[in-house]
Amino acid sequence: MPVEGTILPNSNGEIPCDRFLGKPSFSRNDIEFFRIGFDLEHRFNEDWQGRSVFRYTQTNEQFDVLFVLGVLDDGRTLNRAFDEIETEFYGYSLDNYIVGQFSTGSLQHQILVGFNLFRRDVFPFTLDDRTGSSPSTIDIFDPDYGVSLPGDGTPVIAVNERTQGLGLYFQDQVILADNLRLLLGGRFDLTNQQTDDLLASTTQFQQDTAFSPRMGIVYRPIEPISLYGSYSRSFNPAIGRSADGSQFEPERGTQYEIGMKADINDDLSATLALFHLTRTNVTTTDPNNLNFSIQTGEQRSQGIELDLSGEILPGWNIALGYAFTDAEVTEDNTIPVGN
Repeated sequence: MPVEGTILPNSNGEIPCDRFLGKPSFSRNDIEFFRIGFDLEHRFNEDWQGRSVFRYTQTNEQFDVLFVLGVLDDGRTLNRAFDEIETEFYGYSLDNYIVGQFSTGSLQHQILVGFNLFRRDVFPFTLDDRTGSSPSTIDIFDPDYGVSLPGDGTPVIAVNERTQGLGLYFQDQVILADNLRLLLGGRFDLTNQQTDDLLASTTQFQQDTAFSPRMGIVYRPIEPISLYGSYSRSFNPAIGRSADGSQFEPERGTQYEIGMKADINDDLSATLALFHLTRTNVTTTDPNNLNFSIQTGEQRSQGIELDLSGEILPGWNIALGYAFTDAEVTEDNTIPVGN
């Protein structure tokens, strides 16, 4: 539904809630989904165990999409675009790790070491435009569903895409004292992506590497109270190139969190958390070339979360949650800073 006539006023009146603005004969959503895998776990002894998890996923989709392009100045004529999308998706994921515990002097360790392999294939992804050079229109307040669309769509996008990666990770949880624990870990990622544009007959290849650390500490001043703090980084490949041909760097996320968990009694507990997250290397529109992007964007999210859960009376459980999130754009070329 357009915003004029629903949330904002429209000089022609209010749009009925049951108004359909699509095309009844243009509505297809066919999905075939297949998944298989295994989850193997082996315990070598009381202190060491290993696990191997594999998943294969295949999805075939054919569906029609309606894009609402906006309302004209008369407040009642809606511009629409109709597209057809077909795609085949193949996903492979293998995760192997070992968990063990041992002591070094007075310190107790619980370590986790593993690697993750994944591959995602999209062969192909196609999008066909069914409305031609001019969008299809409809009167919001007196719809005519008999408007015909071109019989054959015009190919707009046709790509094959393969994304694959290797992740190596390590984590050590150290018991420094009965009431103090320290966690140190990290992950190294190597990813690459190849995109074949079937319409332009071009190929684009990109490879990224990143190390993401993780650390945390838990202190229990008294038995029912636990105080904690954590720091971690994340990694997400940013696919594409700027106007000068340089490859985009991966998006990075940084999270700080402090909090407290209180065991009110054996059956009821509460958690309070304060967090601050920053996302950097976000792609934004290049002001010197609107057909390309540059990585000047930054987004920040911070807030507080409170949870209370457990049994308050025999047979009665409670789950309460409250979250206040302050999220805004801190750097950008397109979106106003502070939005």
